[in-house]
Amino acid sequence: MCEELEHILSQLTLPDNAEIQKATAQLKQAFKAPDVIPALCEVMTGSTDPQIRQSAAVMLRMRVRKHWKKITPEHRDRLKEVVLQAFHHETEHTVRYSLSQLSAVMVKHETPDRWPALFMLLTESTNSNNPQDRQVGLLLLSKVVESNPEPFKPHYKQLLQLFGIVLQDVTNTTALYYCILTLTAITPYTGTEEMNLMRSLIPKLLIALKHLIQADQDQASEAMEVFDELMESEVAVVVPHIAEIVRFCLEVSADVSLSNSLRVKTLSCIALLIRFKSKAVLKQKLLAPILQVVFPILSATPPPGEDDPEDEENAEGDGDSQSPKHFAAQVIDTMALHMPPEKLFNQLMPLTQACLASENAYERKGGVMCLAVLAEGCADHIRTKMLSSLLETVCRSLSDSNQIVRSAGLFALGQFSEYLQPEISKYHAELMPLLLGYLSSLNEVQYRPHHQSFLCPGELPGEPG
Repeated sequence: MCEELEHILSQLTLPDNAEIQKATAQLKQAFKAPDVIPALCEVMTGSTDPQIRQSAAVMLRMRVRKHWKKITPEHRDRLKEVVLQAFHHETEHTVRYSLSQLSAVMVKHETPDRWPALFMLLTESTNSNNPQDRQVGLLLLSKVVESNPEPFKPHYKQLLQLFGIVLQDVTNTTALYYCILTLTAITPYTGTEEMNLMRSLIPKLLIALKHLIQADQDQASEAMEVFDELMESEVAVVVPHIAEIVRFCLEVSADVSLSNSLRVKTLSCIALLIRFKSKAVLKQKLLAPILQVVFPILSATPPPGEDDPEDEENAEGDGDSQSPKHFAAQVIDTMALHMPPEKLFNQLMPLTQACLASENAYERKGGVMCLAVLAEGCADHIRTKMLSSLLETVCRSLSDSNQIVRSAGLFALGQFSEYLQPEISKYHAELMPLLLGYLSSLNEVQYRPHHQSFLCPGELPGEPG
């Protein structure tokens, strides 16, 4: 049956739909055989073609995921033995990756206490002095722990000690990547007994991420999610290192040579820190440094020949939602929601006023957008102390010489109308002519600004909601 299965799997790789359909039907029939599991195991370990070995691992994973309870105990034991042997001896990364995914599905059913050979292999490989063996072991560890983190809880201290060692070897960035993914997976399940060990990892984690950024920005972006988990689950771990984390995130956010996804991740991290620990951010005097980086991102001119996503003529959906500029606005929005308005405005208004007075249209737009995102979080402060002056600024932007600024002004007016009621209704007589004049002059065929939520009738100042 092994030869038959290998032939079927080879047919599945052919660029011929008819052959693929035929092979799929044959494979479906082969799966009905009682010895299909050991046969696939033989193909997975014995085929000379890496693609066939990988396909066998994928087929076994599908079988295990859907039909584990139907597999006989004898075949389960054989599979547990073979997959670890194959992983240990495999030299092709793609096959090894599929084997780790197969192991991850199996560990949902066979927890470490019922699969001691798995933990033995993990211990030996991750503690190996051979960097390649350690990297391979960390790949397997990351997959099985991500799949089922809780059964590994008795070993968390041991894992955290291992991570402390791995994170120091910054030359093996792939090992760093798998190490950080595993840390991310266990973080929601850690407790006070692991707190000190986790806290000690933060400086090493920041250094590791800097090296990972140089090696692979996509991997670094994914690895940055560790901070999301730490702040959501164990925010006390990061508090002593807030200043270092913010400095790291600001450095990455400000680097326009890096990918948008990576810069977005670091801006998102800053927003989370502000959301959960705004007092610590203020106490460490980090507000000004954050604004000094975030404001230039918010008001940046796009590359030549490009527009901001929200300003594109045919913009659809949430095209701007993953841009650094969008997340820079979110950082300010989060500040408005979680910081005392007096402290925020003292630092923010000089930057905003400088942008509004700029000859650069994108800087003026940035200033107006800043006022817009302040409306929700600082509503009481604006309504009682600044409404007249800020409203005058927004109204002035509606007659700006540049459409992108006028569009931002309309968005800001929408935000004000939503969050600054009922005081803004007093300005109904002044606002309506401006608004109607703007709308009548808008050439929708040539320009369809997308980022603003156009004012609905119920949102107009003075209109019934």
